[in-house]
Amino acid sequence: MIDLNQIKQHLNIDEDFTLDDNLLIAQRDAAIDLIQTRICLTYDEIIEREGKLPSRLIQATLLLIGDWYDNRENMVDKNSSMPFGIQAIVDSCRDYSR
Repeated sequence: MIDLNQIKQHLNIDEDFTLDDNLLIAQRDAAIDLIQTRICLTYDEIIEREGKLPSRLIQATLLLIGDWYDNRENMVDKNSSMPFGIQAIVDSCRDYSR
């Protein structure tokens, strides 16, 4: 779906820098889990229905990973678990019938 190389390219991280690889994979998995919960569909269900993962969901996932990566030391209490722009993309994919 979204591999480590895509994430590193999105974040402008050199592929030879591997110290944060486990963190990036964990953030990817958490971002996917959060988005799937918000849209009431799994990425696998979407791929099965549409043949591929829509680019807007890939973008939302990468943006969320980037936000968490850049703000991993942020101690400010936010009201939302994802920034507004990402939330708008995710909401456009939500299955409201569930």
